[in-house]
Amino acid sequence: MKARAHIIYDDGTRRLVAIETVSLIRTGSELHCGIQVSIETAAVIVREADASYALDPELGRIPLAKLKTNIPELDDLLSSFERT
Repeated sequence: MKARAHIIYDDGTRRLVAIETVSLIRTGSELHCGIQVSIETAAVIVREADASYALDPELGRIPLAKLKTNIPELDDLLSSFERT
């Protein structure tokens, strides 16, 4: 499973970054080959001037630290979305 991130909203004061998990499963036999792809939203990160937090589809608002336990590469994913 890999994770990816992309901006879904940005108004200059609030930025929403979707965190998605991507899974690839190879299927098939000697006669055919297939790949099954699954993409799921793991969370939406809300970044504001004074706070950042995650919105989990099942749990609601959660601290970023909790999301990092499930997605260890979260800091690397979010570093490219820092405001300059």
